[in-house]
Amino acid sequence: MKTISKTSEITCLRELFYGKGYFADALNNNQKELDIIEDNIKNDFPIFTGTSKR
Repeated sequence: MKTISKTSEITCLRELFYGKGYFADALNNNQKELDIIEDNIKNDFPIFTGTSKR
């Protein structure tokens, strides 16, 4: 199984978020939610900790 770096994962999430697709819709285009998810990735926390999805 191939691993992905935290930086690459965050880059992918940003592309999805700013692409205005389903991911952005699920987060209601809320930049604060994306910032929390990025911090969670950086800190090895569950991805939705502290967001409206959790």
